[in-house]
Amino acid sequence: MKEEELRHLSRELHDDLTQRLAVLAIEAGKLELTMHEREQPLTETIQRISGIKEQLIRVSEDVHRISRQLHPTILDDLGLARAIESECAALRQKDDIEISFTKEDVPDRLPNDIPLCLYRIVQEGLNNIISHAGAKRCEVVLRGADDIICLTVKDEGIGFNPVEVRNKPGLGLSSMRERVQLVGGVFSIDTQPDRGTTIRVTIPLNGTER
Repeated sequence: MKEEELRHLSRELHDDLTQRLAVLAIEAGKLELTMHEREQPLTETIQRISGIKEQLIRVSEDVHRISRQLHPTILDDLGLARAIESECAALRQKDDIEISFTKEDVPDRLPNDIPLCLYRIVQEGLNNIISHAGAKRCEVVLRGADDIICLTVKDEGIGFNPVEVRNKPGLGLSSMRERVQLVGGVFSIDTQPDRGTTIRVTIPLNGTER
């Protein structure tokens, strides 16, 4: 599926289905409140309604998550730096981890493929930290300099033996490397057991206006 098709599907999921599910959740909540106000509440019915409401909320959250995975519309709306900042904030709220985000001299305009690449690297990198690293703190740094843009995702987690990288399922390191290579960049990873992991990405901007 082409990125433009993914973008269209993402918009449909976010703008249509999410809003409709939210309305259903509100209506279920109103019905639950009405049942509570009866003199003799129907306990079993109320429990079922509450369950429906919670399921609708979860489905709505899942649709939003899938939408962001298909194509992060926030990149179109806010730009790369604020999109990464939003992703970090969302994960801070969802998971018990401190994530610091620093940006410096980030160009206002970038070729379409570069913001998407960097955003995906941040998503995958942070997901690895939360799922595998066991870290309580990590940092994301996005910096522009001399017609290049650099991204660093660093954690203080358990790390791993670089020799075993190819045998580690679920890390997505190969896909991250491929994404960066497709935009002419360089991907590297520095890790050792008990010394954390640092992902570095450097991409040339090829004269992109700043």
